[in-house]
Amino acid sequence: MKFKFSIIAITVLLTILFIKSSIDTGTFDVIKLIGIVAIAILLFWADKKLERPVNKASLKRDLKKEFHHKE
Repeated sequence: MKFKFSIIAITVLLTILFIKSSIDTGTFDVIKLIGIVAIAILLFWADKKLERPVNKASLKRDLKKEFHHKE
């Protein structure tokens, strides 16, 4: 969730470049489009895996661990 807007921006940029390339060459390359979709899915998946939920209980637990570790 942290990098969601960046991932959306990257996907939009790749899509715009794909459309521009398709217009310039006059051909529609499905493999490039599938690649863009695959990259977007991979980035969203990685973002979700890196997401670490933080709540009040986990913060207290982490702070207690840190203070006990220092002593």
